[in-house]
Amino acid sequence: MTDRIEKLVAQFSGAIKYTPMLADHPEWTDEQCIAFARKWDALARERRNANDPLWNAAIPYCRNVWKG
Repeated sequence: MTDRIEKLVAQFSGAIKYTPMLADHPEWTDEQCIAFARKWDALARERRNANDPLWNAAIPYCRNVWKG
């Protein structure tokens, strides 16, 4: 699974953590994982750019610390 996560991170590294996502959804394709990550990363970025202190609230598998 580590190789798969590294491959996903290389394609898109954002606010969403792949390890817990894949633990819950091992059947998802890489394309589904990337689409999910891009969707929720966009919302986290939008909130963060608006200086919302709850930028990661209710975003599945979102990091607790902004990585940038």
